Amino acid sequence: MAKCSICGLEVEKPLKTWTVVVGKNRRTRITFGTFLCEKCRRKFKASIGKEPMKNEPKPKPYPPPYMTMYI
Repeated sequence: MAKCSICGLEVEKPLKTWTVVVGKNRRTRITFGTFLCEKCRRKFKASIGKEPMKNEPKPKPYPPPYMTMYI
């Protein structure tokens, strides 16, 4: 639920949602939404949720650098 910045009405359903990954090491995912207020008929954007991402190990390159052949 998001609160309209003009009239203060609580709006439940977003028209559109999208996620953004932020942070120095890209460890936080924030979900935003565009809402339409039923009372004043204005569109506004608001943050819906925020969740930390798991720290996943990077895959090792294949072949390993010491096995690379140079021709």
